[in-house]
Amino acid sequence: MENLKLIPANLDLSPVELALTSMNAREQRLRKTIASIQDDFDVIVMDASPSIGLLNLNGILASNDLFVPVLADFLSYHGLKILFETLSTIEEDFDFIFENIYIFLNNYNASHNICQRAKEALETHYNGYLMKTLIRQDIKIAEAASVGMPIHQFAPKNRGSLDLNAFIREVFPNLPIVF
Repeated sequence: MENLKLIPANLDLSPVELALTSMNAREQRLRKTIASIQDDFDVIVMDASPSIGLLNLNGILASNDLFVPVLADFLSYHGLKILFETLSTIEEDFDFIFENIYIFLNNYNASHNICQRAKEALETHYNGYLMKTLIRQDIKIAEAASVGMPIHQFAPKNRGSLDLNAFIREVFPNLPIVF
């Protein structure tokens, strides 16, 4: 894709976590690196696993906004409580505040009662953070990932691609994005 640079996260980053432990200002390393290149980009998106280690802490402290994908189930719903408690501690310990925190439903299936109930609970308790766009359950997303292709190339007219387009437009309404 033109104008897209991607550095995927994978197990090759495991040694980085260990190397960070002995560095000065180890929690700020990624923020400082990104500061040196951020003028070259309109948007920088970082993906992270659902855990808090030094690498993810670096990602958090290098971010302006946080996007939290959640499954429409009650384990994910309860995980949000833990996440917000952790973020509160990070904000206190590092004198850091996110500009925005966005929660979005991922792999959503409206025909499942559990999904509907979880969505209602999120709307009740996290409405100020919950995005309008949700990513519906779609096997094409998994198939695209399995062959290493973006969904926009693999199945551009599929609902997964359309949902992601809507998501991107909700997040970046003023950014000219073409797929």
